[in-house]
Order: sequence, then structure tokens, then C-alpha cells
Amino acid sequence: MAMTSIGDLAQTHFLRRHTAATKSDLDRLAAEVATGKAADPGAHLRGDFTALSAIDSTLARLTAYGSVTADLSLRAEAQQRALTHIDEAATGAGAALVTSAYGAVQGTAAAGGQARQALDVALSALNQRLGDRALFAGADSGGPAIQTAETMRAAVQAALAGAQDASAVLSGVDAWFAAPDGFAAAYLGAAAPPPLAIAPGETATLGIMATDPALRDTIKALVLGSLLADPGFGTSAARATIAQRAGEALAGLATDRATLAGRLGSTQQRLDEAATRNRAEASALGMARNDLLAVDPYDTATRLTEAETRLEMIYAITARLSRLSLLDHL
Repeated sequence: MAMTSIGDLAQTHFLRRHTAATKSDLDRLAAEVATGKAADPGAHLRGDFTALSAIDSTLARLTAYGSVTADLSLRAEAQQRALTHIDEAATGAGAALVTSAYGAVQGTAAAGGQARQALDVALSALNQRLGDRALFAGADSGGPAIQTAETMRAAVQAALAGAQDASAVLSGVDAWFAAPDGFAAAYLGAAAPPPLAIAPGETATLGIMATDPALRDTIKALVLGSLLADPGFGTSAARATIAQRAGEALAGLATDRATLAGRLGSTQQRLDEAATRNRAEASALGMARNDLLAVDPYDTATRLTEAETRLEMIYAITARLSRLSLLDHL
């Protein structure tokens, strides 16, 4: 009977190839035991990636929604704080103006000084930025939302052209805020930003800008009250009328400012709810993805043990062959 044998070099390559293959199986099975997932998704799914691709695509969209809701939530929170500062400053200035309306010139001057400070606070709050974006400048968030208080006061005073009686001052301030080259020009932002997708079929936008009627009218009342910071401005009767009108306007606008804050709060609630739904869906899809790629831990552990045994046998055979000599062969 004919006998077939292989040479030493061929035998060495044969053992080396099987050693490498077994080590590869050992590494793969060890990783699967440690992670509970298939190391080769293609082989595990038998080439059918339809379900896995659909899950991954949805998870990617949910991740994008999460980024949008997180960014909008941060901006909304910053806007809410700014609105709170504006309301507190306007409320305090309004109370001081109303109280001073029936007092001496010194009282209206002090109240006017508080109104000037409140105007500084309000316009500074409207020019606040989060990162590199202005909060109340609409879609054009690269620059400030509105002029500084000093610039606005100077423009209003120039428009009044030395008016001293109450009716002329009130009419002049109203005209400046209504004119295209008045408050509209003082606003340095743009139109409202476009809505952004925050969940499947749901969008949200932070459309509160410095031109919002509640904010514009609050600024107008503060500008009017700040004119009284100059003790030489107007007669005592005119100063009392201006203080009363400005103070009452600020007090009456408290409801509008609260409504504005409530509208923003509703948007914040929608963002929170959308983020919660998105996280829940992402969690469910993550579990479904894990189930698709999961391996049987007991079967994988058994095959890992078999691979370890096979590798030990290969090492034993290699060691035994390396000790063979011609005398042993004969």
C-alpha cells in the first residue's frame, strides 16, 4: 500500500496556519463572552443588515434630536433668567416712579435714576450671549440684539429736541419708538429663527426677540422714566405726570412680561418632554440592537473552552514534533 507523507516545511506551515486560526477564534470568542455581542455582525446576521441598519439610522436621528433639544433647552433657560432680571428691574423702577409722582423734584430724580439703571439692566440682559450667539437677536445671532442704553437714551433725547412739557415728551417718546429710524433701527438682530426638529414630526423655536411687544413697551417706559434722572428736565408738574405714566406703564406691563415668560416656559416643557421621549425610544432601540447582536453565553463559553483545548493540543503536537530525531523515526 502506498504511503503519503508531508515534508517538515509543509508540516510547519500547516501547524502555523492552524495555530493562527485557532488563536483568532480564541480572541473572537473571548471578546464575545466578555461583551455578550457577536464579534462579526455580518456572520451573526447571515448578511441580513436590514433590521440593524434601520435601528442604527433611527438612533442617529435621535442623537441629532438630542443635540438640538439640549442646545435649545440651554438657550431657553438663559432667556428665562434674562427675562427674570428684566422683570425685577422694571418692577422696582415702576414702583419707585409711581411713588415719586406726588413728591418733590428730588424724588422724581432719584426714581429716574433707578429707571435709568433698570434700562441698563434690561438692555444688557437682551444683549446676553450663550457661547457665540446672542439670545434675543433672532436668526442673526452673531452680533448684539439691541443698542446700548446710553446710545438709545441719546437718540431719544435728540428726538425730543428740548421738549419740556409732559404731552410733548410723551408724544416724542411714542413717535421715536414708532418711527422706522427709531426703535426699529435700534434693534440690531434679524427675523425670528426657523423652527428646528426636536422629535419625529415635532419642531420648536425660540422666537422671543428684543422687539417683542412686551419687551419693547417695557423699554419705552424705562426710557421715559430715565429722562427724570436729570433734575433740570421739565417742570414739576410735567415730571410728576411723566413719572406717573412711566410707573403705571411698567406696573401694567407686568402681566405681559409674565405671559412672555410663561410662553417660554411652555416651550421649555415641550423640549423636556421631547427629550424624555427621545431618550426612552433610544433606550428601547438600543436594547433591540443588543438583542440582534447578542450571542448565547453558554454556547459561546463552550466553544471558547473547545478553542482553548484545541490550541493546547496544537502546542503539544508542535512540541512533540520538535523533539523528533532520525533515531526516533527509525
